[in-house]
Amino acid sequence: MTLIPVMIDLSGRHVVIVGGGNIAARKLQLLLETGAHMTIVSPSIVASLQPLHRNGDFIWKQKPFEKQDIANADVVIVATNDPVINQQVVEGAPRHALINNTEDAERGNMTFPSFFRKGRLTVSTSTGGASPTLAKMISQQLRTLFDDEQCEAYLDFLYDCRKLIKGSSLSKSEKIDFLRKLLDDEFKNKEKQRNLIEQLKTKK
Repeated sequence: MTLIPVMIDLSGRHVVIVGGGNIAARKLQLLLETGAHMTIVSPSIVASLQPLHRNGDFIWKQKPFEKQDIANADVVIVATNDPVINQQVVEGAPRHALINNTEDAERGNMTFPSFFRKGRLTVSTSTGGASPTLAKMISQQLRTLFDDEQCEAYLDFLYDCRKLIKGSSLSKSEKIDFLRKLLDDEFKNKEKQRNLIEQLKTKK
């Protein structure tokens, strides 16, 4: 199985986690900010999930897994410690669903890489299942390269410029040249950023 990295919008999508242990809790915490509709199917849940459930952050089906629990799922996360149940979940998942099997990645079709965010920047690392610990270490090392406010502000500047350039009357080649020019070190200067933004606003 060869996986490729993608960015996906899960807002409004149905995510079902089968299992209520610590792994399920970590996956839920990871996905809470996505705007997905979260459901956990498990006879019990760990203590860390209790306040989130009371807060209405997810639906808890307090029962053993049945195939109909994932009939409408867009994403299925297999997170029990029972290989038999895990196999039932994989086999019962809808054909369109993305499946993350925390016990055996090869039995799913999606994985969660180690990643971090800094403003608009997202950097992820994966070792293809060889060593999630190493992927996390690499991610932490990369974080130090971008862990400053200047980087975050620069990305906001690039985002604003790109919107203005795409909506401008510039030719296609001029737009490409402008986008490349934005990466020059001179535009890490806030005064030059402000001047360029004002310049681009006149090119509508």
